[in-house]
Amino acid sequence: MSDQISPLSSSSQDEVSLIDIWLTMVKHQKIFWWLSALTIFCGFLFSVLRPTLYTVSSMIKIGSLIQDGVYSHIENPATVKAKLEQALGPSILAEIKPNQSQIEFSFSVPKNSNLVFIQSQVRNEDVSAAISLQKDLIARLIKDHDQILNVHRLKIEAQSVNAVEQLRLLNDERLQLPAKTALQADIQNAKSELNRLTDPVILAQKKKDMDIQHEIEKQKLDSLKGEEIKLGQISATVEVAKNLLVRQIAELKNQIEQSAELSGTIAKTDSGNPQTLMLLLITNNELGQNRNRLAALEERLLVTLENDKLELQNAMEINRRMQSHQANIITRMEYTVKVDEIENRLKKAGQVIEVAKAEARLSELEALHEQKLADIQLEISGYQAKFKDMVSTQAITPPLRSQTPTSLSMTGTMMISALLGVCLGIVGIFSQAFIENARTARTSGA
Repeated sequence: MSDQISPLSSSSQDEVSLIDIWLTMVKHQKIFWWLSALTIFCGFLFSVLRPTLYTVSSMIKIGSLIQDGVYSHIENPATVKAKLEQALGPSILAEIKPNQSQIEFSFSVPKNSNLVFIQSQVRNEDVSAAISLQKDLIARLIKDHDQILNVHRLKIEAQSVNAVEQLRLLNDERLQLPAKTALQADIQNAKSELNRLTDPVILAQKKKDMDIQHEIEKQKLDSLKGEEIKLGQISATVEVAKNLLVRQIAELKNQIEQSAELSGTIAKTDSGNPQTLMLLLITNNELGQNRNRLAALEERLLVTLENDKLELQNAMEINRRMQSHQANIITRMEYTVKVDEIENRLKKAGQVIEVAKAEARLSELEALHEQKLADIQLEISGYQAKFKDMVSTQAITPPLRSQTPTSLSMTGTMMISALLGVCLGIVGIFSQAFIENARTARTSGA
């Protein structure tokens, strides 16, 4: 048989046939059977001596709430897992009895979920303890999350109460009435002023008063013009009187000269004649009267008439100034009427704007009030929605024992042991063949 195996161990052989492999396995079949039997026996002992383990598992759903307008979990699942692993889990395990010290927890969080799985691998006699511990662990986590929810709930309740109070104040007409009344009064005043500016009776009366005043001023101007005409007539009369006085003075002077010549002629004649003396006396008397009359006429011409002329000139100058002043008054009145018409139109336009502004302020106030009401009602609805969307942490699946053991059954263990024994037997056969070939090669080389 060694002659048949030598081709397998020769270093010059390039290929190994299936027959050579089979012959090698047959040659060392004892190693194969011993290793296989030993492995199967060890698997049997392991399955017999190994305790039966069950899985106690539960599933927790982390509660949710709305915070800052964003839907979120009470705590981040990773934070919950860390809290269970580092705080709650170790604290519960520290409180268990010594005979239950082999109970442990494992935690897992599926990706993008708010679920936390709790598992414990325990013996059958520790299943009840594991279930109790998991219930206690879940209760502590729920209690911790309920405290967080209560704080958030109290905050929302306080905000909701404040919003309801604001809504009550906004709906209270007594509080809203003063501002509305003030604006309505402004609107009424503005409309009253606009009505006054557009009232045809008032406007007609005002125009009538202005027309009457204008007519009065025109009559005054006409009266001054009439006085000017009268003064002109008086001035013409004074000129006529002056000319008349000048002629009378000239005639008197002529008469005085004639009387003086006559008196001189009479004086040269016989002065003893009584008739001559009488004539001389009469002539001298007439001459004296004419001279007195001449003096009176000259005084009237040079003094009285000049004074009258000055008075007339002053009166005419005063009359002209008064006419000019009266014309200015009439012009100003006409200008004032036009200005008043423009100002009245501007005032009416301004008052229309004031009415529109007051009404706009009232509309704005009402719109702001309605907007505030809508905002508060929306805010209250948001708080109610937050209350509804506030979900507590809860155990979706309570702690339960698996129906079947988590460890392999005896049959499975024996099958794995048999497979492992076959593999070890084959490895042992080829290991032994390799060792023999190595020895043969070393002997041949020596």
